Amino acid sequence: MSSPMCFLRCLAILVALSSALEDCADASCALKAQQLLQKGRTQRSLKVKSVKERDTQHIDLDNYKVLQSFVDLVALQTDPLTQAQMAIVAELNRTFYEETLPTLSERHQNDQKLLQEHADAVAICNSNLEQSALQVNWMKDESDRAASTEAECTSVEGRLRDAEMQALSIMSDFLATTESSCGDMPEAKPTPEMETWIMCSLSFAMSFNSTYYSYKAAAMAAESAAEAMSTNCSMLDSTAAEKLCSWSNELGMVKGNYEHCRSETVTLFEETKATAMDNMEGRKSDYSALVKIQCYLQVLLSGDTSNAGNVHTLCDNAAINTHEFDIMVPDLAPYSTWILESLGTPAAICSEDESAYDESAYEESASVSDEETDPVKDGSCLCGDKNFYEGASIGDWAGRTCGESENSWACSPDITTEQIAGRDYMAGFCCGTMSQDEKQKLDLSVKDGSCLCGDQSFYEGE
Repeated sequence: MSSPMCFLRCLAILVALSSALEDCADASCALKAQQLLQKGRTQRSLKVKSVKERDTQHIDLDNYKVLQSFVDLVALQTDPLTQAQMAIVAELNRTFYEETLPTLSERHQNDQKLLQEHADAVAICNSNLEQSALQVNWMKDESDRAASTEAECTSVEGRLRDAEMQALSIMSDFLATTESSCGDMPEAKPTPEMETWIMCSLSFAMSFNSTYYSYKAAAMAAESAAEAMSTNCSMLDSTAAEKLCSWSNELGMVKGNYEHCRSETVTLFEETKATAMDNMEGRKSDYSALVKIQCYLQVLLSGDTSNAGNVHTLCDNAAINTHEFDIMVPDLAPYSTWILESLGTPAAICSEDESAYDESAYEESASVSDEETDPVKDGSCLCGDKNFYEGASIGDWAGRTCGESENSWACSPDITTEQIAGRDYMAGFCCGTMSQDEKQKLDLSVKDGSCLCGDQSFYEGE
């Protein structure tokens, strides 16, 4: 039988007793009480009507006054309690110590334990944040390293671009300032002076041609190095952007999860605390009443009926200590402001719904017709991002010029090893950073000899 039911059954007997002795005022009350108590012991099915637990945390003590009435009735008799009366009181006393008080204490401990569990849940939010912060910080370090590598690459690319511009400047200065030291051509007739001048001019032309192509090779090498570094830097920039946004999105998720965790667990803790404090007040009230019942039972079990007359003096005003039922509210783990601040702020350029890559260039290129982007026709298969000089003469390949016809074999996927050397040689004349007009003017100056002779006449074939 459960604690409340057993205790209430005993009180039920007393309810019946109190009702039966309602008009009793003399010694015959004791006899009448004896008869009802004996009858109550034989009627184990006797129940109390309308007696229920108020809730799962409070014990119903509405009928403890019944015991007071019973004590008052016993005080009217001069004889000690009979064996039947003592049996009922002993059962009440056993139930009080073995079931009622332990149940009250257990419920108090359960409230205290539940409140502590909810406080621990708040602390777990902080613990999870600390663990997540390790991952976020590692991702930040990865992002910083990628950004540093990209910045270093950009710096190197800048130096290579400077070297390229310097090489082009040297070649341009050479073309603009170099003049023959052979002087004016002497009279056009076979004389020693003419022979000397011809030998001097040939020597100058050979030197000029050699120097020009060495400067051109240096300029092209510098340009190729800068372009290769630019491509590498572009890849590193994409990697850095990806790592930055990965860190940023992870940081946003970690902060959001912590805010949600704290909000949920703190709200639950506060609700549990309010319920526990309400239960504490009710439990203390219950305990105060139970202490009086305990005192009544001790008076009855003593067998000294003379004390029954003083039971209220002995029991009702006794000091009661209810501190054992105090709810000790645990301190909540503080809000981890310093951790959140140390993690930084998500990057404004990143969001979980956006890619770290700019695909606008790909979208734009998709709208261009196949004819406009034919790499063989426009020379991009040979020159890449450089300018393609369509119609330009290809070195000492007599009669062969840069164009779709030459590109068809140079850009073929089945190109042979021997053809690769020819393709690279061809690229040296068909590709460059100068505009088409600038290239045409340069080629013309080489063809008509103006790059050599300036305003003087150039004697081709001499």
